[in-house]
Amino acid sequence: MRIQVSAIHFSAGDGFRTHAETRLREGIGKYTDRATDASVTVLKEGHEFQTDCSAHLASGMVAKAQGRASDAYASFEQALERLEKQLRRHKRRVTDHRPRNSESHRSA
Repeated sequence: MRIQVSAIHFSAGDGFRTHAETRLREGIGKYTDRATDASVTVLKEGHEFQTDCSAHLASGMVAKAQGRASDAYASFEQALERLEKQLRRHKRRVTDHRPRNSESHRSA
């Protein structure tokens, strides 16, 4: 999975980039192993940070989330939490809940 981390109006250090990539891989990996790429954009607006996260899945789904906080890390965590929530709901919708072994459910 390709991950792009970018910052606008401030310099995001290597620590933030590493943190964002690691947490994004873990968060998306919990719900799917078929993500093709993801992006994180952090924008500083005055005293507040706005983080936009997006993940593109191989199935064609694009999940997007946004977070706002006074700290770049907190803003990212908020956006990641919302992104994970979308992925969790998507996985729940597409999961087949029917039993796999139809032989045990047939009446003879």
